[in-house]
Amino acid sequence: SEACGVNVKGFVTRDWTGVQSGLARLEDMPSVESVEEALHRLQEDRALTRRMLEQVADADLLERQVDAPWGGPPMPLLRHVFGSLDHLKQHKGQLYYYLKLQGHSVHTGYLYGM
Repeated sequence: SEACGVNVKGFVTRDWTGVQSGLARLEDMPSVESVEEALHRLQEDRALTRRMLEQVADADLLERQVDAPWGGPPMPLLRHVFGSLDHLKQHKGQLYYYLKLQGHSVHTGYLYGM
């Protein structure tokens, strides 16, 4: 649920509080008690992402070069934002299939916000 917003916050503000470094152990990973809780957390992540992007001038999205704390060359802020969105898509897909395998009643609308 924090695959996008926390990363975008880090790229925009350079505050990387809450960003996990390295691979976490399974027992250290956050969990939820219900599909509703997962959806709520995803909504909070989306709201954080939007708040962070509202602070950035359009020109900065293309021109401002930022680097990631996990390495790699500096890239335009927009490219990192898109990477964070892709990261979120990956985790949403994982969550969707995990819930399906657990027998929860979820459909593809949950993946796409429908």
